[in-house]
Amino acid sequence: MDDASRGNTKPRSPAVQRRSPHIVQLSPRHGSTKANSVAKPSAVPEISQDEYFRLLRKTDVLGYLLRVNDDLETKEARLESAEIDNAKLATVQKYLVVEHEMLKAKWHEMKRLFTDHLSELTHVCLEEEALRTGHAAAAAKAFAGAQGHARLTNDVHRAAKSLHGHDDESATALAKVGKDRLAQVAAICVAYRKELSRVETLAFEQESKGAAAHSTEHLYTESIESELATVQSEKAQLADRMHLVAKQNEALQAQVASLHEELEAHKRQERLMRATWGDQERSVLQLLTTVKGDIRKRFGFVPPALEHFAFTPQHAPPSSVSMQQ
Repeated sequence: MDDASRGNTKPRSPAVQRRSPHIVQLSPRHGSTKANSVAKPSAVPEISQDEYFRLLRKTDVLGYLLRVNDDLETKEARLESAEIDNAKLATVQKYLVVEHEMLKAKWHEMKRLFTDHLSELTHVCLEEEALRTGHAAAAAKAFAGAQGHARLTNDVHRAAKSLHGHDDESATALAKVGKDRLAQVAAICVAYRKELSRVETLAFEQESKGAAAHSTEHLYTESIESELATVQSEKAQLADRMHLVAKQNEALQAQVASLHEELEAHKRQERLMRATWGDQERSVLQLLTTVKGDIRKRFGFVPPALEHFAFTPQHAPPSSVSMQQ
């Protein structure tokens, strides 16, 4: 025990300097002199120098043990604090894993919805391509239904190849294909507007011809009032001509009404697609902002990977209504 304490404590000074000032040093000669000079009922027991140093070493060992005990208590307190911190970190890690899985599921669901909308846009574009090549409406719909999925898959694969090295190639490729589809729909709407303008011009020309025919009829009517007997045949011919023009006007009006209804249907579909596009982009941006805010509020910081991640909205081209205005 004394050897252990002597090995773990610092070297002490010489014997004269390490004696405690509170301990009275007694020697045999000093004890005998004091006993002769002062008479007491009982003599004070004399302590040897070896006994003194032995007791002094025990005192050092006791102090060392007390210091070791204090150090152990401090380390136990630190160990308990570290265990509590580890438990907190494990809880936070489990929560982050659950939150990540939920966000991942939401992200995949939004990608699925976006892919469905792209499939519908692809179906519309393919149907329009078939109609412009001279196919019937039923055949165009069948062609679009058969080739829609393959066309969308090929476009997404081609867009992903051009985006090699991007963080999320699939999502960016879908956004690029969606932008191309909107451009195609806008071109289709422009073509329909041109066709509608042509038909309106043709209808105006037919109306002008009808007005001219009515004017001619009025002139003929005034002229035949004086010569009714001589122009009956001409009046019958003119009536037949008017009847033919009326039939042509009715046919043109029916064609104009059909084209107008078709254009309105395309406009409604375009507005619906634009609203859906905007809602999805806003939902993605709001979801990303909410996740960053929640993580910053709960943990005081945002991981760098999430902080630098940014979703860039792919804005759609201007609508046909705004272009007309």
